Amino acid sequence: MRIWGIVTSGVRRGAKYVSLKIYKEFFCKKLGCTDIYNGTLNIRLLAKTWRDIPLKKYCPNNQCSPVLYAKARLKNDCVLILRPIKSAHSDDIVEIVAQHNLREKYGLRDGDKVEIEIGDL
Repeated sequence: MRIWGIVTSGVRRGAKYVSLKIYKEFFCKKLGCTDIYNGTLNIRLLAKTWRDIPLKKYCPNNQCSPVLYAKARLKNDCVLILRPIKSAHSDDIVEIVAQHNLREKYGLRDGDKVEIEIGDL
């Protein structure tokens, strides 16, 4: 499945949650890496909402909120598409977690269009 979206700024809370050990270890395991970038890349989906994406649910424990996720590829990077259960974003926004800062690596700016391929790639 391929989806397209526009890079957009978030509310700058992704780093807080991604850096929590319980989430970070899970994301690293799913991405097959030892560390991830402490932040997320927000994407405003075009012609889709997060409900259209086949997401799995990760429930870390009773103290942390569940998160929906899917493995995907953005450009040359394996990434996870995330949708926190308690998200403050509208339904057309997803967050991307990766090993690197994707904005820096690919020179992405707000308004840039990106293609995301969903699945175990």
